Amino acid sequence: MTPLLPELEHALPANLQLDGELVAFDRDGLPDFHRLSARMLHGDTSVSVTYFVFDVLAIEGLATTSQPYAERRVTAVV
Repeated sequence: MTPLLPELEHALPANLQLDGELVAFDRDGLPDFHRLSARMLHGDTSVSVTYFVFDVLAIEGLATTSQPYAERRVTAVV
C-alpha cells in the first residue's frame, strides 16, 4: 500500500503487521467512501486518509495472534 500512501511509508515501524481500515472524511467529519476511492483508485493526493488500527498481527516478524485479542488491542493503542 505504501506506493499509494507514501506518507505511511516512514510513519510505521518496519516489521510490523497491522489490521485496520483506511478512512477518508468529508467536510462534516463523516466517513466518505467516494473520497477514499478518489485517493486510492485515482491517486488524488489532495484527499487525506486516516488509518484506524484494529489489531496488531505481528511485531518484528513474530506473530501476536496467539495472544488474546484484548492484549493485542492494548499494543495497538500504545
